[in-house]
Amino acid sequence: MKTLINKIIHFGIEDDTPLDERIKLKGINSISLVLSPALLLVVLLEMVNPNGSLAFVGVIGSYLAIIAVILYLNIKHQFQGSYNLILFVAPFGVFAEIILFGNSMRADTVFMILFVAGIFIRPSTRTLISAYTLYAILLITAQVYLYQNPSIIESQPYVITEYMAVILTLLTIILIMKNYETEKSLEQQKMKTLLAELAEKNKELVKVNRDLEDFTFATSHDLKTPIRLLVSFSDLLRRKKELKEDKETQEYLEFINENSRHMYQLIDNLLSYARVKDQPPKKEWVDLQALIEEIVEVLQRAVPALEVEIPQKLPRILSHYDTLRLLFHNLLENGIKYNTSDIVQIGIVYKYERGQICFRVTDNGIGIDSTYNEYIFKMFKRLHNSSSFPGTGIGLSTCKRILEGWNGQISFESHIGIGTTFILEWPVKQKDYLPASPPKVAQTTR
Repeated sequence: MKTLINKIIHFGIEDDTPLDERIKLKGINSISLVLSPALLLVVLLEMVNPNGSLAFVGVIGSYLAIIAVILYLNIKHQFQGSYNLILFVAPFGVFAEIILFGNSMRADTVFMILFVAGIFIRPSTRTLISAYTLYAILLITAQVYLYQNPSIIESQPYVITEYMAVILTLLTIILIMKNYETEKSLEQQKMKTLLAELAEKNKELVKVNRDLEDFTFATSHDLKTPIRLLVSFSDLLRRKKELKEDKETQEYLEFINENSRHMYQLIDNLLSYARVKDQPPKKEWVDLQALIEEIVEVLQRAVPALEVEIPQKLPRILSHYDTLRLLFHNLLENGIKYNTSDIVQIGIVYKYERGQICFRVTDNGIGIDSTYNEYIFKMFKRLHNSSSFPGTGIGLSTCKRILEGWNGQISFESHIGIGTTFILEWPVKQKDYLPASPPKVAQTTR
């Protein structure tokens, strides 16, 4: 018996039914479970009641028909139809009962059940107000009619039907509350189980990532050692007297040397890319002015023709020093590599508005076709071969990964043969930003 009742309560509910719909359906099914046998009993009693009326039996039977239609709609997952049937159609049956047979505790109690059901179904505020307005209009209209006219049909139903309605109302409210609490409890238990499973999976994932990182760093270190040896010994061979005059051998050794250096740089850049996500949780105040001046000083040792103009003093922000250094180093290096001008000119400006900092890094390089907007930020994607412009195709993808980790973005504006401006944007809270007053004259770092 308990299994059968449970099946009726879960009628139309499937595993993927959302919690909110499941609670509504269980409530509707619970009401149906209580009302159906009770209404059926009233029909049977009134059919043998000598003072009863077949019209009364028909009205009660219409309630059973409405319940049957509601259950059918639930099976078909047409939930909105069943809700509208309860809120807007069933009240007319109660109104008809009052007009036909006069006031009764039974009719008032059914209205109470519909009122509770309206709260339980939780439609939109507008729909609920419309439903309750309809209830009020129907009740007032019925009372005005009875005040001016007698009931249409004289009938004396059994007294048990009056008390049965009150009992049904109480049972319905109890069932609705019980089902609501049960479903909430089950959902909370399910959520706890899922969170526990997720935490366990997360631990496994952290361990796998740690093992993978250890493997990556160990492997890259082991790869760097033989590459360094290749570079060193190819240099030694090129210096040997008996091989200096052999142009073909020198050419081969130069090829080995260049590609070995390229491989070394590639591994180094891959490690930088991998380390981007390993930012320490603790931040520090970074003086961007001092940081970029330091980067420029290092780059000018290799490229004396480099000029970096910073027309405004850069701010201090609370961030990660190493990651910021990698970000700007890659951008400045990119402006140097893809540049055929006698003097490499790079300009850096910034602005801070509404919790967002924006840097514009402009160079006078060869420029980039705008059709390659997404292409150039992908790993190993290069627009030129290594013989024309050296590089590994990882620098800009590393910049993009850094900014995405900060919920920011990188884009560019460019004109072929004139230069490129890279635009860096990421959120920085007001408390993590210290502005710097601009200098009296534009500052050029050479």
